[in-house]
Amino acid sequence: MKTLLITDYFYPNTAGGTEKYIYLLAKFLPQNYKVSILSISETASSAIYEDLEIFYIKPNSDHRRDTIRGIFPPNNLVEFEKFIDIQKPDIVHFHTLTTNFNTYHFEICFKKGIATYFSSHIPGHICLRGDLMFHGKTACDGKVSILKCGLCIAKNSEVNPIKLSARFLFNIFSAISPVKLRKKLFKEIESNTTKIITVSEWQKEFLTKNGINSNHIRICRQTAQSSEIRKENSTTTRLGYLGRIDPIKGLHLLINAISKLNETHKISLHIAAVYPPPQFTSYFEILKKDSEQIGSCTWQFNLKESEMKSFFANIDYLIVPSLCFETGPFVIYESLSYKTPVIATNLGGQRELITNGKNGYLFEPSEESLLTLLEKIVNEPTLKLPSDEVYSNDHIAFKMQEIYQE
Repeated sequence: MKTLLITDYFYPNTAGGTEKYIYLLAKFLPQNYKVSILSISETASSAIYEDLEIFYIKPNSDHRRDTIRGIFPPNNLVEFEKFIDIQKPDIVHFHTLTTNFNTYHFEICFKKGIATYFSSHIPGHICLRGDLMFHGKTACDGKVSILKCGLCIAKNSEVNPIKLSARFLFNIFSAISPVKLRKKLFKEIESNTTKIITVSEWQKEFLTKNGINSNHIRICRQTAQSSEIRKENSTTTRLGYLGRIDPIKGLHLLINAISKLNETHKISLHIAAVYPPPQFTSYFEILKKDSEQIGSCTWQFNLKESEMKSFFANIDYLIVPSLCFETGPFVIYESLSYKTPVIATNLGGQRELITNGKNGYLFEPSEESLLTLLEKIVNEPTLKLPSDEVYSNDHIAFKMQEIYQE
């Protein structure tokens, strides 16, 4: 049985939660699934990564607005179909939804009678803003609505009142408004897949709200291998941040809250970040400057897998201050696998994984709420996680094998 996992992003070119998920699925599916990976490259045709065979086709190079909107097909479809006809996979499993791989590609596979699956890894597959925060401030109910979403995305892109009104009217009345195209996309995904896979409960709930049959959706969560570590002794409460430098990840919220503590000397902050892309350079510089107000704050960048154990051994809590609905995030699974409790915003996947007082704490996505919580924990013993909770790297493959066999 030939299985093809399809993604824009994969090792060694990129690294993140989606890449880790695909890697664990590929490594732990039984050998009879004969797994290979298809990604994109301008130059390469194939590669090997840790015994995994990776094929490449060229990315879409048609960047006209209507192609990006999905009205016109990407211009790599011919190469894609030729590749599928040569490889003849029994299962194709898409993990990204972009102009490089989208519902046009889904349709090619599905019409050939190939079992076709799509895993949704990001909130942007539902929300046009990409964060499921109404006007960027309050949690959205997930229902894509012409009026509500039309106004929300118009306000997100326009400040000028006249342009705002024009954008809002376009979003309501145009047949090719982003909101109407998104509602159409839901139908296209459902009609061209064997099953849709989500990595959280809220995704399934929101997709169902938008007309997709709940029987067409399965959940296969992320995972991380349990690891034993010995926590280093400390006289302070040690907080850690692990992730991207991006305003939506809320690191500024954490830094600002710590700097306002009355007992700043009781807290240390260890930031393990991924170097920011150019658009977030100024945001990064502000973070660096503001972090100087914290008595003990250290920065590390682009940690290797082998350095994670040391990172978690030297923190008491991982902070996930995301200002969006996360589908995991993977760092929560990673933290819990190292028996390190998590403090996270009360949104999306964070809310599903964290139970107050058991494996961490939740706070409303505001500086004030986080500050109140930090003032509480600095004067209490560090939360200890149950030792009987076990996480395994083969969970994704085990669950997906069940879904493939339905």
